Amino acid sequence: MFFIWEMMRPLLRGATTVVIPDDVIYDPNALIRFLEEYGITETLVTPSLLEAVLNSSGSDVGERLSNLRTLWLNSEVVTRTLARRAMELLPDARLLNVYSCSKTHEVAAGDLRDLVENTESTYCAVGAPMDPEHLYLLNAGGSRVPEGEAGELFVGGDCLARGYVDLPEKTEESFPEDHSSRSGARMYRTGDRARILSDGSLEILGRVVFMVKIWGYSVELGAVEAAIEKGLAVRSCVVVSEGEEGEDKRLVAYIVPDSEDDERYSGWSLDPKTGRSKEIRGILQDSLPHYAVPSVFVELESLPIQGTSGKVDPLNSCLHHPAPHAPPGKTQVASPDSPKEHPSPRRRHF
Repeated sequence: MFFIWEMMRPLLRGATTVVIPDDVIYDPNALIRFLEEYGITETLVTPSLLEAVLNSSGSDVGERLSNLRTLWLNSEVVTRTLARRAMELLPDARLLNVYSCSKTHEVAAGDLRDLVENTESTYCAVGAPMDPEHLYLLNAGGSRVPEGEAGELFVGGDCLARGYVDLPEKTEESFPEDHSSRSGARMYRTGDRARILSDGSLEILGRVVFMVKIWGYSVELGAVEAAIEKGLAVRSCVVVSEGEEGEDKRLVAYIVPDSEDDERYSGWSLDPKTGRSKEIRGILQDSLPHYAVPSVFVELESLPIQGTSGKVDPLNSCLHHPAPHAPPGKTQVASPDSPKEHPSPRRRHF
């Protein structure tokens, strides 16, 4: 579906479609050279891939990609930090944040320059829903959540797919009946948490599964990441819970420091034995409850991305959970072919 979206849209407008080779699309430096050489005017990338491109490029990336007029961001949430960096380094490009499902139409899209300063949102919103009549935010019991609260996102309407071919059980699970619409109509269960902001914009908060329990308290990992990016001089971060259910679980934050940021706090130190930081904890306690402040912080040079999706790689071996007394240190991204694989942080995908 997304291939058709990217392939046919330019052709239907009379433009030229350029297919980027597999060995180029996830190599940030090669991708910049390709976009520059072919004078690409419009493309779609994941936020993780855009971040990798900006990290690999110099301050002249805007000049090198001067032909780029529209950049679509899709498949992951967009942080304010990333949006502002992109706006600064690509001043002439229109940056569009879009939420869509391969089972239906585009659900919402908006210009990041209009969305980034909305202080009500945790992440950059994706604009007003295109078909609000068939967009539902439901709680675990299948009822609509109160206005302004978050719930699981369901999407219906005339563009909805009929289901999965020859998979009736999977279809029944993912395409439940839409009781508020016409008889026999169905809706699609996206698995994403979302809410409608006071200005009518849709904000995607990440996958439903990214709610964890710490000491009996419910913690939204995305909210912790947002607090870190708001208060600390980091380019990006991901937060995961470590430990099995029933054990004394803790939060581990993987951060990519931004040495060029002189507005947010950067003077922290990490205990080499425990990965703890009194300075960071003091900063985060102003915006997070005590149980939501990560116990351990690990500095990385960058977050690895998957070679197939362009999203943060959930199994890359360079992202190690630190042992209780092991020095976390600063980790360099390892080859994705490394034989060891460990559970690791991931950006809030949708």
